Amino acid sequence: EVRALRRGPALSGRALSVVVLSHRRAPGAHPDRVGAAIVRLCDAMHAAMTTAVADSQYTWKTLPGEVAVYYDWCSLYHETPSRPRTSEEEASFSAARSRRLMWYAHALTTCFFLFAPGPPLAEQRRVSEALGETLFQPCCEPSGLAPPAPLEDGWFEAEFHAATLAKSWTSSGWQQVYDVGGETEERGEGGRVKLFARRPPIGPAELHGLLSSRKFADAADAELATSTLAVCHGRPPERR
Repeated sequence: EVRALRRGPALSGRALSVVVLSHRRAPGAHPDRVGAAIVRLCDAMHAAMTTAVADSQYTWKTLPGEVAVYYDWCSLYHETPSRPRTSEEEASFSAARSRRLMWYAHALTTCFFLFAPGPPLAEQRRVSEALGETLFQPCCEPSGLAPPAPLEDGWFEAEFHAATLAKSWTSSGWQQVYDVGGETEERGEGGRVKLFARRPPIGPAELHGLLSSRKFADAADAELATSTLAVCHGRPPERR
């Protein structure tokens, strides 16, 4: 089915109609407890399909209206205390986990990153109550309560920097990296969305230092992210 989807123009490398989503993960068992992040990402995808991005000289094509989407929380097998993964699910999860950065580093995928913070506490509570939630956990600090645990942003940083390595950057096709909540939400001349100000890739040593300062679920995740990105840079991972 994915192979049957529309491809990008030849001059832009024939990008795939495959979208990959990423955002900073809320602490706890669920990365987006009230669905605030996924709603913003879906809104951004719709805008990318209907509104062209532009800089001062060129206008990029819009994202195809039909795409395949990879979002790790929905695309992989997850488990709960009451429902562990089966052996087959565990094998599938482990294989996918070891290759997860390839979705972002691949030259022909399109990535959406939610950099901006989540909605205000009152909005999260309203959504939570509307959904009938009884286990609402705020990601903002309400008055008189201790601050929440830090967001797990290690994978987010790794995914973003993987996406800067090999994406096409030509207006012959559609934009392949989107900053949701930042540049892509600012309107330029004629109502067109401004082009995301893409940063140049950083080197392996600098990236290793950056990821060392970020929060992962555990040491194994941190090692996997660092070693995979080292391979993406074309050099073996550093061992410490």
